[in-house]
Amino acid sequence: MSNTFVEGQALVASPFLADRNFLRSVVYIVKHDDEGAYGLILNRPTNLSVGALLEQILEEKVENNEPIYHGGPVEGPIVLVHEQASSEETAYVPGVYLSSNQDELAKVCSQSANRYRVFNGYAGWAPQQLEEELKQGGWLVWKLTKDDIFSPPDEIWQTALRQIGREILTESIPTGRIPVDPNAN
Repeated sequence: MSNTFVEGQALVASPFLADRNFLRSVVYIVKHDDEGAYGLILNRPTNLSVGALLEQILEEKVENNEPIYHGGPVEGPIVLVHEQASSEETAYVPGVYLSSNQDELAKVCSQSANRYRVFNGYAGWAPQQLEEELKQGGWLVWKLTKDDIFSPPDEIWQTALRQIGREILTESIPTGRIPVDPNAN
């Protein structure tokens, strides 16, 4: 695997990314290896509610207005991203778990103690496709946290860009050359 391995991090769409499916998107990467990559777009809520989905699963009335998120352009299973630890799930970011189990989905979404998001569809890349898009400048890599994953969808892209910008500036300017008083510039 190349040094562009980004599993457990996020991809932030750059202005150079031509694919309309990912305009201003932040994609949480849950798998990235020699077979390709798989992730979920964190900032694309839909008009569909978790309650409507749970009503189909449980066959009973459920009040839950949380949106289902468009995870990406590839059709796939319903995926739950949540904070409730289970022995069957993997944490790619500490304290954040993924499940596609319907029983787990119903259990977590019925309890409001923990944060969660439900995704329909996913973003996927063939072997070496993501590496090529990274080389071409289509994506910026962001080391996101649990709080970032559950942040408001209309704020996450801007937050990511600000943090990435700070990291770039911090790495490129020697600390001895940064004035104590910014007005001294």
